[in-house]
Amino acid sequence: MNSIPEDVKRTAVEKSYLTPEMAISDEGVGIDLFINAMDTTAGERQGVDCIFGVYPAELKAIQDWVSVLAPAGRLTLVCPVEDHPKTIWLEMAGLVNRLTWEVDGWWVLTGCKRVPARESVQQAYSAKALSQSGCDCGCTDGGCCSPGEVSLESLGSVEWVGGYSDAEVAEVPAEAAEFSLGCGNPIGMAGIKPGETVLDIGSGGGLDVFLAAKRAGPSGHAIGVDMTPAMLQRARNSAKRAGITNVTFRHGFAEHLPVEDSSVDVIISNCVINLAEDKGKVFAEAYRVIKPGGRLEVNDMVFGGPVPQGIRTSKAGWSECISGALPEQEYVDLVRQAGFSDVRVTRSTSHGEASGVPVYSVQVSAKKD
Repeated sequence: MNSIPEDVKRTAVEKSYLTPEMAISDEGVGIDLFINAMDTTAGERQGVDCIFGVYPAELKAIQDWVSVLAPAGRLTLVCPVEDHPKTIWLEMAGLVNRLTWEVDGWWVLTGCKRVPARESVQQAYSAKALSQSGCDCGCTDGGCCSPGEVSLESLGSVEWVGGYSDAEVAEVPAEAAEFSLGCGNPIGMAGIKPGETVLDIGSGGGLDVFLAAKRAGPSGHAIGVDMTPAMLQRARNSAKRAGITNVTFRHGFAEHLPVEDSSVDVIISNCVINLAEDKGKVFAEAYRVIKPGGRLEVNDMVFGGPVPQGIRTSKAGWSECISGALPEQEYVDLVRQAGFSDVRVTRSTSHGEASGVPVYSVQVSAKKD
């Protein structure tokens, strides 16, 4: 095999988002010149946080590497372009948030070991749906959707701001306005036109669906998808009481949207995609269901740099819309890899820190050509 170019090694390290406490294993890539003060042996750790390797000839080699990764650990592989690596192997090995880059005639491929979080998030989300107050992102009491500063155990604190005007709140059923707050306002930049079909990923109590439906008008339609039956029932009840007929609420998951191909004009989401275990799959699904020329407008939480591994596995942190958040650049890379173009990022309304790393909300805008 040809020697690995320095730019390839550098990209592999940059896209692995290393932090000083990580246990790292270098399986022949030669990254030592590009890392500083890292723990390069697993030692007594329960698993390795990041493995660098050359793309193998057999799926089993990838599966063996993944088996020794800690939850949320990352596998970063390199190989010459002419080797045509079977990228499906990364998915078959159970890696999520998979990304690839071409650098100097080489592929750099990364993926992370799944953190099983859906069940705990759904439980917190269901409890909120059955309470008298709630949020779009499945948080526990005093969580991410409640205005004000929230302490996240030992992780840090975040100031959550929904970003809706009083006029917007007055447009929707009162119970939806009280129940659905996120980390920004995706409607504000969506530019929804009469007659358009809008999809809200993680629709919660329905606030954004109702706002979208009003802008789409009688000839348009707004669809809300949510994973929690109790939350869907609350939103349907609100629509029925308010006599809103151009809305539909469907049970489903962000990674497997119950929506036909190329059927919606605009996708919105508010502080929800960070809760998905595989964000890459969410954006691939979003790309599938948007019509050519359609738009993506999502608000979500991201980190301003590499995320300490301890945050990644906190159940409370996942439910509070923090532990599942990605570094901003990784989030944007996943949007682009799904096929979206003209990707733009603007800082949104919520902000804080977790384990010393800035965490904040962004609005990501993109389109499908």
